[in-house]
Formats: sequence, structure tokens, C-alpha cells
Amino acid sequence: MRRLKASVLHLMATFAALVYFCSEVHGLEITPHDKEFVLAQGSSLNLTCSGSLDALWEFKRDDSQRLLDEQDENGNPRYIIFRSDPKSIALFLKSVSWKDTGVYQCIDNNSSETREVTVFVPDPEVWFVKSDHGMVTKISEESIVPCVATNPNISVTLYERDTNRPIKGQYLPGEGYKAKLEDITYVCQGELNGKLKKSQEFNVVSITVPENIDPYISTSKTVLKQGEPLTINCTVHGVELAIFSWHIPIAAAVGAHPQTYESTKSMHSCLIFPRTTVGYSGNYVCHVKETVEGLSAFSSVSITVLG
Repeated sequence: MRRLKASVLHLMATFAALVYFCSEVHGLEITPHDKEFVLAQGSSLNLTCSGSLDALWEFKRDDSQRLLDEQDENGNPRYIIFRSDPKSIALFLKSVSWKDTGVYQCIDNNSSETREVTVFVPDPEVWFVKSDHGMVTKISEESIVPCVATNPNISVTLYERDTNRPIKGQYLPGEGYKAKLEDITYVCQGELNGKLKKSQEFNVVSITVPENIDPYISTSKTVLKQGEPLTINCTVHGVELAIFSWHIPIAAAVGAHPQTYESTKSMHSCLIFPRTTVGYSGNYVCHVKETVEGLSAFSSVSITVLG
């Protein structure tokens, strides 16, 4: 009897543990549950992502510098992001246009779990979303040309611009045309109801992506007298695309205008101060972020200005 009772208790404990475990494991969920939305111009859409305290919304297209906090021509936010409860974050797209066509991702910062939806806003005049710069950075054999069709019914084909040769690949709705690319110029062509339209041209550029970055700082002097000039240079090798930022003493920051320039397989950010004061003394920290893989690092130097 005792053995039977112990077995029953063990099973109950196991069941309770499983129930607890299952109740604690939550995946991200986007509502409404549709994977694609085709919206009329000027309409609105509310998307809610639930299941995480640390979820956020992002726009997927890598070529776009457009952030979800940008403003419209009247200075009002184009997108409204808010938390409806601790584990839910909502994204409200209002008065949409062809510019809002694309893939919207909900990402859990802790687990990196991702859910996404694709939004289309067809425009009879604008068949393809316009890229900010028309450049494709190639870091692997296959890359995506961001010729994003605003209408899901548009059939998209990729061509070499100079030879008009069609390129084999896969069109990804909301993202663009994925294919093996060379460092040449490409153009997409759309077909809808017997009509044809071309996208803008896209230039492909191969870049080197480092495994890590290691910036270093060089200075004209580390100890100098008040009134003397000061030059501080931050360099990172093996990087072709990077963003620099500086943390420097407040007195120096007033007149600081960092200059960024490139050399062969390197990038530099330079601070030039024609005349220093004692307030320029302190730590100068250079932060570098590689923009393709998101690698980041920093370097610092201590400067002393004698009165």
C-alpha cells in the first residue's frame, strides 16, 4: 500500500512539475494571426506581440535606414509603439502608404526568438519600395536585392542591367530578390496584369566582414600645456563599414567635430582641437560599431592639460 501511495505521489509531483514548466514556457505570438496584410492607402493596422517582457518591434529590411520612431512630414510619429501590459507590445501603423510595405519583426531580446508579419500597401503608381541608397552590400555568395513589390500580386524577376540577363534566385515578399550576385548593377522587373515596370537600379559591393574589431587611439600628445593644440585619432583595421562615437570631457565636447575618413581596409575618426584648456583633461573614449554584423569595441586614452 505504501509503495502504491508513493508511486501515486511521485506521478502527481511529476505532473505538477510538467504543468508548471509548460505554464512558464511562452512563445511569442502576434495578433491578429495573419502572416500577411494587404492594406489600402491611408488605412491603419494594429499589431500586438505577446509573450515576453523584453520584446521589441523592428523593421526587417537591412538596406533601409528608416526606424520605427521616424516622423511624418508634420512632425508626428509615423508608428506608435506601446505596451498594453507587461508581456505585450503593440505596433500601430497609421495612415499607411507604399513606404510601409515590408516585413515587421517582433524580437525577444533574451531568447532571440522572432515572429514576423509582412505588410503590403499597393500603389498603382509605385510598384517597388524606393531604397534610400540603391546599394547592396555583399558579405556572402547569396545576397538580397531589396526590390520590394508593394503589391503581392506583382511577379518579380531580377536582371543584370547591362546584359538584361535574367538571374536565377528566389523572390522573398516584403524583402526582395535573393540570388548569387556579382559586383555589378542589377534591376528588378515587375509584371502585373500584362503590364511591366522596372525598379530602381541596385549596385552590389562586396565587403569584408571581420571576426572581431580592435580599435586603437593615437594622439599628438598625452600631456600638454594649456593653449597647445591636440589631435586624437581612433583607427580600426579590417573594417569597411563602421560607426564611431566619442565620450569625452564636457569642456572638449563643446568644440568637438569628429571627422571620419577611410583608408585601405581601415576606418578612422579624428578629433582636432586647435587650442586646449585645463578642462580638456580627462578620458577620451572611442566607441566603434561595425554595421554589418553589429560587432562593437572601444579604446580610450587619458589626456592631461597643465595650467
